[in-house]
Amino acid sequence: MNIVVMDSGIGGLTIFEKLVRFFPNHSFFYMADKENFPYGEKTEDEIKLFLRDIIDNFRKIDLFIVACFTASTVVKKMDIDIPIITVIDVVNLVLATAKEKDIALIGTKKTITSDVFSAKFTKKIDGQEIINKIENKENYDIEIINSIKTDLLVLGCTHFNHLPKLKIKAIRTDDLFIDYIRQSLSLE
Repeated sequence: MNIVVMDSGIGGLTIFEKLVRFFPNHSFFYMADKENFPYGEKTEDEIKLFLRDIIDNFRKIDLFIVACFTASTVVKKMDIDIPIITVIDVVNLVLATAKEKDIALIGTKKTITSDVFSAKFTKKIDGQEIINKIENKENYDIEIINSIKTDLLVLGCTHFNHLPKLKIKAIRTDDLFIDYIRQSLSLE
């Protein structure tokens, strides 16, 4: 199976690396659209154009994994004839069974203002500045995230998977993706 994993930058690499390790019998390709980073500052139409270009650049795709939260907010609105899994699909499964009442979301402005999540968030935090610093390998203050008062924090950008262990309870997509792929696609 040919599987393409895409993100706007380095964020999805943690998901890609785990997929390659856990599913060695498949061919994986990673597409970091660094030319158009950050997606969080682009329009929906621009993101659709970027996604169409990425898909058209691959000859045969059996599965398209959108590891970018911002791109995930628009890809399901597109007419694409290949199976698609997004990070939002994975997060929504977890949120459906979450017991926490005070749930916060941190991500790009486009992600935090979208209506694609199954949960009602008590807080939405624009994390674009930290995302940019992670992408550019610049220093950032982890305590900004650790100081968020919430029972559960949804890390709404795969760039946050590159953060060290947090002091607060958080949903990291790279930790959830392997089980989701196994269950939904029966991949081995």
